[in-house]
Amino acid sequence: MNNYKIIDLFSGAGGLSLGFMQTGRVTIVAAAEVNADARKTYKRNFKVSRVYSDVRIINYNELLEEVGPIDIVAGGPPCQGFSNANRQHTTIISMNNRLVKEYVKAICELKPKAFIMENVAMLKSKVHRFMVEEGDLDNEKIQALNLSDEEVEILSADSVFEGALDFVKGLNDELGTTSEWKPDFYRVINNLYRYRINQPKFEEALKKHGNKLFPRLRLLVEETEGSELSTIQQLDFTMAKAILKFSENCVDFEDVIASITKPLLIQRAIMKMRELSDNEIHIFGFKDEGKGITASVKTYSVRDYIEIMLSEDYELSENTLNAIHFGAPQRRERFIIVGMAKYLHVPYEAPEPMFSDGEYRTVRDAIFDIRDIPTKFDNDGKFVVLQNHPNAEGLEKELRGKLLYNH
Repeated sequence: MNNYKIIDLFSGAGGLSLGFMQTGRVTIVAAAEVNADARKTYKRNFKVSRVYSDVRIINYNELLEEVGPIDIVAGGPPCQGFSNANRQHTTIISMNNRLVKEYVKAICELKPKAFIMENVAMLKSKVHRFMVEEGDLDNEKIQALNLSDEEVEILSADSVFEGALDFVKGLNDELGTTSEWKPDFYRVINNLYRYRINQPKFEEALKKHGNKLFPRLRLLVEETEGSELSTIQQLDFTMAKAILKFSENCVDFEDVIASITKPLLIQRAIMKMRELSDNEIHIFGFKDEGKGITASVKTYSVRDYIEIMLSEDYELSENTLNAIHFGAPQRRERFIIVGMAKYLHVPYEAPEPMFSDGEYRTVRDAIFDIRDIPTKFDNDGKFVVLQNHPNAEGLEKELRGKLLYNH
């Protein structure tokens, strides 16, 4: 029987690797995991010498020279960007989504015989999309996709001012200048603005941050007073003076909030433009149609991207599997894409459910046999040595080990 070489990307603590190792037919030659604790667990359990801290640092040509051809690429790119639990994300581009591209890149460069990609069931929805990047403009495959026109709000309608459209168009020239607030300064001002309708809370926050904030505001005033200022600098100057005067009871609360509002919203606009720029998103133009200033972009489905990049060389099989059908005491749907190299002429057959309604395993099945062991209330690192349990059966028998931690 063949022994296959595998690389496990986004390995976590090693769930996919464990499943493959249990076949007795694989050798894991490399893995990648960004979380330090999960990476430590993985190294301890699998004794793999090449465990990378980030998929983006892997040189696949060097890896191939060291270990030879890779037979299988396995992995589940992080799913937060696709999950219903993360619909309220505050950034325009989810880096979790972009890691799907890193997974596809690995397949294209390693050219394995097969790959398996696991993600949340929502990934198959065409709601989840990539924005067209500068490098996509010359990519014939991506240009052949069904591209959709979308608008990204840069400046909200209630913060638009005379000349705002030209200002936003010129924001790229402002990126990296002193007009762009430092992250810690932004966080403080943004925190103050949260209490714009609660003066006592505002004053409490101002007092809390005053030791660090006031010197910076005074320096800002000193550096800009009497100078010829840009729009952003003038707004920052006015805000700094107003906050300082408010701390001396020389400005009304409504006035200091008014002085903060526009420069803060402009900084948010700068942050959006920074994100688009850093991710090399191509902006096709800007619009001002009375609903704020928006940037025109084009998007394409993540699912369509995977298909067009890989279907030429691989037969793709898609299945939504639920862990409860395979013996786990949990309803957990996962979207599984398996690719088999076309030159192999080997079809992929998805596993048939092992359990059905009325047979499902439960949490009781998993832990019923340890119900009488005294619980612990501190984390001293000690474990309980489990005695033989001849009456254990089913799932509790499968899961029972010799040592019980953190009970």
